[in-house]
Amino acid sequence: FIANPIIALLFTAREGVGTLIREIFRFDGDDVKFLVKFPGELLGKEPEGMPKQGFYNGGERMNIALQMLIWLCLVASGLVMWLGGGLIDNSIRAWMIPLHSIAAGIGFAAAIGHIYLAIGVNPDSFQGMKDGTVKASYAEHHHTKWCDALVRSGKVSQAELDEAVRH
Repeated sequence: FIANPIIALLFTAREGVGTLIREIFRFDGDDVKFLVKFPGELLGKEPEGMPKQGFYNGGERMNIALQMLIWLCLVASGLVMWLGGGLIDNSIRAWMIPLHSIAAGIGFAAAIGHIYLAIGVNPDSFQGMKDGTVKASYAEHHHTKWCDALVRSGKVSQAELDEAVRH
């Protein structure tokens, strides 16, 4: 459990890790607007006036940051419980049990919510999690800022994007 995310980051392309870190901690006004309108999307509705989002939307950013925090909490509390005998006061170790359990519960709930959103609300997003690609129409609708950035950088032309969205 401790090594898995570390190994994954080591074997992931540096560009991907850089994008992840850069995107997760760049929270702007559009992300706040997204989060205000997001409960409607949770219910399967298409909220009006949803702000443009980047590579990650506000909810994805919060989920990834939450999962990072939960991982740190689980690792720290687990290590204290597992290795802390004799080194750490038992009263501190005792507090690690509920902390560890609460963190695990929140992480599990967030994972179930993520699965629900991917399969039930936005099934096109599941393809991105599975193989790293998404339909152009999905990207244009849900990650407009990212698509605009790809066009500005010359990685794709607006004509190519428009043609892909039509299909």
